[in-house]
Amino acid sequence: KCMEVNRFKYQQKKKSPGKGNTNKATKQFSFKAGIDDNDLQRKAGNMISYLQKGHASQLTVSSSRRNLNFDKNAIMTTLNRIIELVGENGKLQGEIKMNEYGNRGNVLIQPDTGSKKKNRTEPAQEVEKE
Repeated sequence: KCMEVNRFKYQQKKKSPGKGNTNKATKQFSFKAGIDDNDLQRKAGNMISYLQKGHASQLTVSSSRRNLNFDKNAIMTTLNRIIELVGENGKLQGEIKMNEYGNRGNVLIQPDTGSKKKNRTEPAQEVEKE
């Protein structure tokens, strides 16, 4: 009977939503400045799916020096395009960090758990015509 008690405690411990590992891994996404729209939408879609699962995403946008000669703000425009695609699924954590040469930018995006709760709790209202 001693084994049965231990087995019972183990199963109860597995079922209980106790203090589990709530930290989720940070997913890293890297982009090149000047990425095409369809490639950007595909990668942003993958990032949105991770954000909806509750993972944070680390964005890195890099550019060659030759590309920066044509467009000085290539990294910032690419980051702004990504942030626009993510929309309400994530929120920026901190500022966009650029390296000393200006050819690489990083930003951390956290999942926006507030928008999920709002969408779930708002019931659909139907308009009745009299």
